[in-house]
This record gives sequence, structure tokens and C-alpha cells, in this order.
Amino acid sequence: MLIVIILAVLLIFHAMGTSPGAAGDKKATRFKVGDHVRVKWRGQEGVIIDASNGFYMVSMSGGRTVESYTASDLEKTW
Repeated sequence: MLIVIILAVLLIFHAMGTSPGAAGDKKATRFKVGDHVRVKWRGQEGVIIDASNGFYMVSMSGGRTVESYTASDLEKTW
């Protein structure tokens, strides 16, 4: 029975787009995989291909270059 309750809670958090550990976190994820972004200080544009631990992997130049950036380095383009 406890397992059913835990699974139900996890499904609710998943539906809300968050995790139980991040429920009290005031910062929302600014970017998600597939977002088109620009590196503020370089002017290069790319697509986010992975997000982990506050870093975003951005594929640039048609996939020839992949680099990691923090959210403060990026801005959405379209």
C-alpha cells in the first residue's frame, strides 16, 4: 500500500513538471531540451540537447560543436 502511495505522489510531481526534491525550490528551470538559444557573450546560436545539474549542453554549428553553459550564459532565441 505504501508503494502505491509513493508512486501516486511521484506521478503527481511528474505531471506538475517538477520533482519532490525541487518542490520547495524557488528557481524554475529556464530552458528545456530542444529550446533554441543564443550564448550571450559569444552571439552563437544553438539547440539545447541536454540539461543536468544547472548546466545546459548546447549543440552549435549544425552539431559540429557541443559546449556546456549555465542558464545565465544563455537566452532564448525563438
